[in-house]
Amino acid sequence: MAHEKLIAEGKKALRKNIAPEEVEDYFLKKGMDKTEVKKAVNELKAERIVEENKKAAAEKRPQAVVSQNEKKSGLGLYILIFLAIAIAIFLFYYGIIPAGIFKMINFK
Repeated sequence: MAHEKLIAEGKKALRKNIAPEEVEDYFLKKGMDKTEVKKAVNELKAERIVEENKKAAAEKRPQAVVSQNEKKSGLGLYILIFLAIAIAIFLFYYGIIPAGIFKMINFK
């Protein structure tokens, strides 16, 4: 395209929330044809919509990932506690931990 610099300026303007109609008027004042202006403005609007959707999707993803991590860490804690109790019972049952260990504990 012959007006690449103008289109780059239009992208910057749309990122700064300037109305597309103002960008269209600016392009016409700089000497672009009406058909080129309509095509360029429509492409810029489409790019802006795509960028906004990507940002919205990116904002939603981290929240879902954090909630899944919290659930997994809570479940892991319960599994760890269960395994510790199971190992203690196993060691007591096979006689590695003597029954006299409870005599040393003061329950007062």
